[in-house]
Amino acid sequence: MEEKILKGTISFVSYDKNFATIEYLKGASRKSVNCKTGLEAAGRKTQHFRIGDVVSFQLRLSDRGDKMTAFDIKFLHNEKLDLLIQKSLAWQSASAPG
Repeated sequence: MEEKILKGTISFVSYDKNFATIEYLKGASRKSVNCKTGLEAAGRKTQHFRIGDVVSFQLRLSDRGDKMTAFDIKFLHNEKLDLLIQKSLAWQSASAPG
């Protein structure tokens, strides 16, 4: 079976519980799926996800087998964070002496 790669946005993060929610579009309807974020036990570096991060991911059945969960989550970009960095750089260059 071919694994479909989906694209969505992080809408909730619990750093204490190593848990996040991803919202994505499936057809014309808006869906959400949960995922685990603490993967250092599996020997992988963890990504510090933030609300607004655009990610790619795949779906599979949860360990209990009662719902879908996201896996193979990859950070793509965060537009709001990019804008904040650009504003900061513009402010620094405007206030620099010279």
